[in-house]
Amino acid sequence: MPSLIWRPCQCCLLCVLEQSRDLICQPGTKLTYKERCRIFTLSDLLHWTPEAIATAMGLARTTVQSVIKSKVEAHMKQTGRKPAIMGDIQECLIAHATFDAAHCRMTFKEIARLEGVQAGRKALVAAFKMESYGRRVATSKPLLTQ
Repeated sequence: MPSLIWRPCQCCLLCVLEQSRDLICQPGTKLTYKERCRIFTLSDLLHWTPEAIATAMGLARTTVQSVIKSKVEAHMKQTGRKPAIMGDIQECLIAHATFDAAHCRMTFKEIARLEGVQAGRKALVAAFKMESYGRRVATSKPLLTQ
């Protein structure tokens, strides 16, 4: 009696695997932040099925299903070093620098010394720059008649 269960031969099995996987994306690579966001957008807002998302993006269906099931977006990694001066200290420095005309003429180091903050010149300049507080050299302009 013949077997009722259909088993594909090795040749057919390889053909099926090649069709289901995108050859550009190597197996074992991780999804980027943008790819995860795109999967969530297509799934939640546009109500696409995981199969449709997988074929549109060239990913495996199980990968898309696991991303949707996890419901966690990958956070973007912070580029660069965290600022040395942040928060309340930064606000105090800005408030002290804009207190009056005499403080406006002080250097960043002098203002930091008055506040009791020990930081380098670059860190102070970065802290003031984050609050859009800039300084320029005051020069006298020549008259238009000259």
